[in-house]
Amino acid sequence: SRARPPLPADGFDLILSSETIYEADSTSRLWSLIQAQLHFPSGVALVAAKSYYFGVGGSVAAFRSLVEADGRFSCSTVRVIENGASNRREVLAVRWRSLALATGYKRQGGTVDGSIASIAECSELTSGPQGNGLGTSN
Repeated sequence: SRARPPLPADGFDLILSSETIYEADSTSRLWSLIQAQLHFPSGVALVAAKSYYFGVGGSVAAFRSLVEADGRFSCSTVRVIENGASNRREVLAVRWRSLALATGYKRQGGTVDGSIASIAECSELTSGPQGNGLGTSN
């Protein structure tokens, strides 16, 4: 077993994700990770994904709904890729809305408002039982 480096106490300025919202479970795991680890107030998470994943149920719309349900974050489309040969793809940018909307935000021991995963739990989110990023198999 290889030791993992500790996660930064104040989160990451940039989180990159691609093809990680293909099903509901992976979508919610990624969202929990972003909530816990996006640096406040200036961090940005870029999420690249197909607009809809046929047969497994994941979608950009489902991910956007999770983000918008949490009033502290905004989610905008920064690029749409349509080449006519494959499924439409999108790149989303997730950011903190503002200091005013994020009132009460405190990072204490890796928690955000005490309402989501601790840094230790986020480490589990990133490795999961399969150890490939979100606990799912490739």
